[in-house]
This record gives sequence, structure tokens and C-alpha cells, in this order.
Amino acid sequence: MFVYHLFPAVANFIVSIFMLFTISSYIGFSYLAISFVFLWSVYKFNKYLQPKLREVRDARNQTARTISELYRFVFLIKNEVAEKKSLDDLDTTQDKHQEAFEKTWIPGNNWFTLIKIGTAGFRYLTILFSVWLLFNGHITAGSIFLIFTWSQNFIMSLWMITDMQKQFITDKINIEKYSSLLLNVDVVLHAAGNPSSASSLNDPTSVVHDNVVGTINMLEFARVAGVRNFVYYGAAESFGPSESISKPFLQDDPYNCISPYGASKASGAEFCAAYSKSFEVPVSIVNIANTFGERSQTNRLPVVIIRNILNNVTTKFITHDGVIGARNWFHAADVALHTRFIIDNQKTYFEKWNSSGNACRDNLSLALDIAAIMGTTLSYELVEGDPDEHQTSMLINSISPRKLYEHGYKDKFTYIERLIQTVEWYKMNPLWLDPHP
Repeated sequence: MFVYHLFPAVANFIVSIFMLFTISSYIGFSYLAISFVFLWSVYKFNKYLQPKLREVRDARNQTARTISELYRFVFLIKNEVAEKKSLDDLDTTQDKHQEAFEKTWIPGNNWFTLIKIGTAGFRYLTILFSVWLLFNGHITAGSIFLIFTWSQNFIMSLWMITDMQKQFITDKINIEKYSSLLLNVDVVLHAAGNPSSASSLNDPTSVVHDNVVGTINMLEFARVAGVRNFVYYGAAESFGPSESISKPFLQDDPYNCISPYGASKASGAEFCAAYSKSFEVPVSIVNIANTFGERSQTNRLPVVIIRNILNNVTTKFITHDGVIGARNWFHAADVALHTRFIIDNQKTYFEKWNSSGNACRDNLSLALDIAAIMGTTLSYELVEGDPDEHQTSMLINSISPRKLYEHGYKDKFTYIERLIQTVEWYKMNPLWLDPHP
């Protein structure tokens, strides 16, 4: 993309100089002189700017890591005194980052602004000079119009080159950092993206950018780095609704997406397949069912159930023709165990796997299990859903992890043991149940 813009800019620059020389040697030499001044200033400024940009990049990376750790710490502690101290530290770190930014970017932007103002001012001076040449019989009246036009083209090409130079330097500085990482990457676990069906219905284009374009970027990184394994976390939702609890989808079943989210995850998986077959990138596609566990989002069903039980609130379950929603519920930590097993046991360049609980349970059964662990009864209500709603059409979504067990995987904990672990943690950490922390 950079080359596509650079060639016309340079070509326009050269043609403009030639035309200005043709119109008047005085004007041509003036613009040639400013070209040399421009190239010299670019060279000098590059020598100044590049080390400064490296300083900002390193400072930004360091402060970003610090900020991330502080946010994580604040999120975990849920203690007002420690939280205030961490937020004060966060303010200090952000101030340091801002200081590094101001020392480089403000002078840099001032320089680029000065280039634009200076070249524009020079153009108007040469136009005035052209008027003087006209009155002294050196050029014709028609030449004024040509000078006006081609000087504008010259200035625009100069501005384009300046902007591209700025972009090129910043990209070069960032690539230096990322290139050093390429030498040390062995396995990529690609779990980033937009995980929300609801948000994909409200803004489908953003989920495509996050889950499809983002995946292609990661695949390119993996291809260049030559990683040993690229693990892509797909979604059970890409398979669409299940006919019944007893008919789960296998990993190689065709997709049947009914939401932009499901389609975006399926598209990402297909790009993984393409990169594996075209560029021999070792890929494992791991389709994940619904999980529970500590520190989950507060809108996840298991968290909502625990919160409702503790607050004596009735939990509502959506049904369709009397059928309650169901999933292969399992603990989030088991995703990590499944991933470790897949990395160690996959024998080919490209394979698909399902990561889920070994049984599909309806959501009411999940709630009753939680209530039993908490030693109480469950207050619930069954609500008939709208058949046109996505939540109703996806009531049952079941995938089978059979391939894992066929290859020798053994569960370290049972579903009930994991559920007890989760419930007890939330009872000890009730602030994590608050939907508005």
C-alpha cells in the first residue's frame, strides 16, 4: 500500500518540477532549490526523530505493561485502600508516558506542520514572483495559470511524501520491535476477538474486523515466525442450534451459522484451514462450548444464578415449546488442559477439536446443581421466548469432545467438583458477583 501511494507522489513531484522549468527557468530553479532544502531537512529530521521514536516506543511498551498489571491488580484486590494506591500509581505511570509522548510527538508534529506551512508560503511567494516576471516581460499571462496549477501539484506531492515519510518511520520503529519477537515464538494461542453474539447483532461489521481480519493478521504473524503450532479458538455457535441434547455436533460437522458472531468465528476457522494448506502453518482449531469459573463476566448465566440465589431473586429461563436451553457446561480451566493435550497429541498439520463438557445439561439443571451446592432451593420461572429471537433459536447448542477422549484425555476433575470450586470461590469473593463493580 505504501508503494502504491509513493510512486504517484514521486512521479507527480518530478513532472511538476519539469513543467515549472519548461514555463520559466527562474521558477524551476526556485522549486528545485526548495526540493533540496526539503530533502536535506527530511534527512536531518530522520536522524533526530528515529531515536526519539524508539524511546517513545520502549516507554509506551513498558508503561502499557505496567498499566495492564495495575488494572489487573485493581480488578483482583477489591480493596478500597489498595485500590486507591494502585490507581495513584497508575496516574503516575500514565503521566510518565504522556511526558515521553510530548517530548517526541509534539516536536515531530510541529515539524510536519512547519513543512506544510512553509511550502504553502513559498508557493504564494513564487506566484508573486511570477507576476513580477510577467510585468517585466519574462513570461506570458498564460504561464501564470500554468505556474499556479503545477506549483499546487508540486506542493501536494511534497505533502504526500512528507505524510508517507512520517508513516514509514513510525511503522519501521514498530516493526523493529515486533520482528525481534518473531525469533522467539513457538506456539500462538489465538483467543482474542469479540466473543459476544449480542454485540454482533447490533454491529456486525465490527465483529468481522475483530474476528476475521484480526485472525488473518495473527496467521500472517504465525506464517512469518514459523511457529510450531497455531491454536485457534473457535465457537460452538458456528455449528448453529442442535436438534436435541442427544445429538451434539462433532468437530468436523458443517457450519450452520445464524449470527454474525458465529459466521465470523467460522470464517476465522476457514482462514486457518487455508493458511495451513497453503503455507503449511500447523493449526489446531478448538471449538469451545460455554464455560463457567472464577472471575467470569458478571452477565454469564452461572454468575447470574449464584447472584440471584444469594439475593433471593427468581431466575428466569427462556423456553421454546417447553424446551429449556442447554449447553455442554464446563470449567474455563479445562480449556487450558484441553489445549495442552491437543498441542502434545496432534499429529498432523491441521486438525479440528471440540473443547466442552462431556455431557449436555439444560440451564435449569445447571441452576439446580448450583442451588444444591449452596444448600438452598432454587426460585425460578420458565418464560416462553420469541421464536424470532436469536436467544430462543439457539436454545440448545451442544458439541461433543469425543475426539479428546478417543485420543486418551482424562478429566482431572468432574463437572460437580469444578462447580463446587466455582461456587465456593464466589461465596468467598462476593464483590465479583456485582454487575456494576
